[in-house]
Amino acid sequence: GIISEMYCSRYLILNVDAPTFKKWTMENNLDIAEFISTHYFDIAIIITSLPENEAFIAGLLRERKIARARYFRTPDIHTMTALIRYSSLVITPDTSIVHLASAENKPVIAFYLTAGEWLPYNIDSYIIIPKVGESISTIPFNLVKNGVEAMLSEKQKRTTPTVRIIRCDNPDNVEIRS
Repeated sequence: GIISEMYCSRYLILNVDAPTFKKWTMENNLDIAEFISTHYFDIAIIITSLPENEAFIAGLLRERKIARARYFRTPDIHTMTALIRYSSLVITPDTSIVHLASAENKPVIAFYLTAGEWLPYNIDSYIIIPKVGESISTIPFNLVKNGVEAMLSEKQKRTTPTVRIIRCDNPDNVEIRS
């Protein structure tokens, strides 16, 4: 399969699609894929999007040549669910992907506009919220990089899942919910 071709023992999902106001920039998505690729050699990066954006994203990946990063076509919810089921981490804007990851008990790094009632349920998560009134595209790369480092460094499963909420208004004050 695609993972064994990359000589990796695990993979994460980087979902780059969402409605415009919920999207992190494509440049930032590719930069985080590159960061993961150069710092976590045992992890493959599986990039997903809406099917109609496949050619555009695949073209960007060919240009950037990010090691162990591949586009994976997910034509339906069944394919996406199976992909999530065997992943180590899911990085995504607030979309149905977050809820599929929750259902599959997979840790997530998610981008939300507010910390409302629809946060990931009962899983380890790292939620990043932009400044009040700003879009998700304004979330700084370094906050997501910090989330990747935190989520990938946690070796052992805790008995109680932890939700960390980081607000761009005050990124040093991390709200913890168990």
